Amino acid sequence: MPSLQPSLQPSFQQQVQAIIDSVSSSYGDQFFDKITASLAHAVEADYCFIGRINESATTSRTISTFAHGQHIDNFEYELRDTPCAEVTCDGIDVYPEQVAKIFPKDILLQDMGIEAYVGASLKNSDNKVLGIVVALYEHKIDNPDEVLTLYKLFSGRIAAEIDSNEKTLALEASNNSLEAKVIERTKELASATQHLMEQEKLASLGTLVAGISHEINTPIGVAISATSMMQDTRKNITSLLNEKKLTEKNLREEIDILTESIDLIESNLNRAAGQINNFKKIAVDQTSSDISNFQMSGHADMLIQSLQVELKKYSVEVINNIPNTLYFNSYVSDYQQILSNLILNALRHGFEKDDSGQITLEAEESASNIQLKVCDNGKGIDKNIIKHIYTPFYTSTSRSTGPGLGLSIVYNLINQRFGGDISVQSELGSGTCFILNLPKEPPKDFQI
Repeated sequence: MPSLQPSLQPSFQQQVQAIIDSVSSSYGDQFFDKITASLAHAVEADYCFIGRINESATTSRTISTFAHGQHIDNFEYELRDTPCAEVTCDGIDVYPEQVAKIFPKDILLQDMGIEAYVGASLKNSDNKVLGIVVALYEHKIDNPDEVLTLYKLFSGRIAAEIDSNEKTLALEASNNSLEAKVIERTKELASATQHLMEQEKLASLGTLVAGISHEINTPIGVAISATSMMQDTRKNITSLLNEKKLTEKNLREEIDILTESIDLIESNLNRAAGQINNFKKIAVDQTSSDISNFQMSGHADMLIQSLQVELKKYSVEVINNIPNTLYFNSYVSDYQQILSNLILNALRHGFEKDDSGQITLEAEESASNIQLKVCDNGKGIDKNIIKHIYTPFYTSTSRSTGPGLGLSIVYNLINQRFGGDISVQSELGSGTCFILNLPKEPPKDFQI
């Protein structure tokens, strides 16, 4: 603290120390209220206020106002034709008497019956005027030099507090704005991710439809051919009858052809019906969000059957070693989505078109978890790629047929939908194994 002028009386020095003590541990609004009260008491002013000046220096709004022993509501006033306007230019001014006559257009001074005025400008470190601190008297000032010294002494501390307070408020506003933007962007990302997940599910259903279409084409084709044979046989019988050449031997031969055709039609239509029923079950499962107690092996078999079109593009066999006795009380649609994504990922990234290999499904249960393994004996994953495999839109091959969301969706479903975890073990040339630990009781709330 700078030393006080020798002319100051000890009692005044005590007042200065009292002001310092009263505000030493105060900040922000509390500091402003304490400093105005302490200054008013020290210099025996009827009013003391701190005003914040606007950018154009045309108005001032008080941030703490002390009047006749108590704090009152803050107010705003115009600076033009007031002593405060002079202070913003001069730095500090004192009018020990007749200030209302000196500034006759200052209505505030007239209405309040102000006789004397002391004001000091409040500047920041860039020498920019932030505001003013003012003392108003309803009587003449007898010790203007002491009051002036006191206001000079504390104007810098008040200015620093205003600057600090406004920077803090600006930072809080910026943080709040940033937080709001983060929340908004997070919601947008969640919505976009959910949309992409739905697209991925639809893409899986598209693969399923293509597989089922291919699988039922063969039995339907055989049934149509058998129907054509029956039509030819009917024509032969009709022709022999019309020509009166139908013998028992001819009739038996034609009946044998009809019987064979009927058997072909029946067996192949049953085969097609089975494929369609399989498709219906998988389609319903993949669009359901309900929890059900399902047989893991059976649903894996249905899924593998639906992926036959993709599997036939490779010389790769999918072996289902999941025990028939293992049931899982969870989300069957997401279970199939996970299996589908992992199998297709293994096909497209673990094998070349001419490679032969195997993808093996295994599962075992403990008291609280089911561990599911999807392993292949393909070419493996480079260690520099493993750390990126769950990253959305990341793909390690130029022949990828999807948006690069397969493993990202698998990761999100396992962690958030099932409340489990996934790990991967892989070496180049030795294949890859994904290990899924799925709690038997999934979390109640799921939000991607």
